[in-house]
Amino acid sequence: MAANSLSWILVVCLMVNLCDEIASDVPASSDKCPHLWEEYEDNCFMMYAIPATRAEAKKECEQMQGGTLVSIVTSRDDDFLVNYWDEISPLTTDIWIGLKRDPDNRDNFFWDNDVSIQHVNWLDGEPNDQDEHEDCVVYIRRKDNEGWNDRECYDNKYPFICMKPRV
Repeated sequence: MAANSLSWILVVCLMVNLCDEIASDVPASSDKCPHLWEEYEDNCFMMYAIPATRAEAKKECEQMQGGTLVSIVTSRDDDFLVNYWDEISPLTTDIWIGLKRDPDNRDNFFWDNDVSIQHVNWLDGEPNDQDEHEDCVVYIRRKDNEGWNDRECYDNKYPFICMKPRV
């Protein structure tokens, strides 16, 4: 809920002395994520629709008070992300996520924020590490097909979603 909306609710309830009755309807988390960020569980999320390289996207997220590219730890996280994506930018088909190939073991991946990998959603045949240059991961959504695909990090530009812990 935006700060202006919360202020308006407080003004109205003070005027008519209904604060006790209305207080239970105001979400407890209304001020835990910055304006325009979406709250889910213990994190805040923001989609950037302007395409960027993986490095540019990662840097942008880090400049947001310690944010990272989105990590998808559970299938519930995956469902949240898809629903959020639909609300914000339904026509966007590919986004960077915070998963990257381990340079020391090309069969392994890691999340930028170092959470353990508990859930994967690879498209059929992925990851394929085409020409041994696909070190980054995008989430792809097409009509009836969605999932992760490894991609080359430096030339491709995609929108992205940042996440950071809520306050």
